[in-house]
Amino acid sequence: MIEERVNDVIGQFGKDVGIEGLCLDERGYCCLFFDDIGINLEIDEENETLFLYAYLGDLPKEGERLPLYETLLDANMFNFSPGGVTIGIDTEQNLIALSMLIPAVALDVRSFTKTMEQIISRVQYWRETIGNLSGCT
Repeated sequence: MIEERVNDVIGQFGKDVGIEGLCLDERGYCCLFFDDIGINLEIDEENETLFLYAYLGDLPKEGERLPLYETLLDANMFNFSPGGVTIGIDTEQNLIALSMLIPAVALDVRSFTKTMEQIISRVQYWRETIGNLSGCT
């Protein structure tokens, strides 16, 4: 069962970083904060995957989005591999997010730790990049 596997992995990760008892809640969700970066974790039982996502910033006003859209599309062009990071937008919530799917069979503490380090680094990079685009905050 994916929930048990994820809880084992994030539980060990939690111990390694000093967070005892780290686990998913009853809905299969957990959020980890590293300074100002929140990484959301959710399981998808049906597809046996762990979904990770993080907030990157707010969408700019209508009419000021083209530079952002071009940058995001360019970044996603060759992202075909499982476990790859995707950047997208949520127009209902007016935000930009980074996301990633990890198949349950690929979960282990070592790779999860490396994944968290990579996601944090990418969130930092993209927040800076988005902030530097004209009209984006």
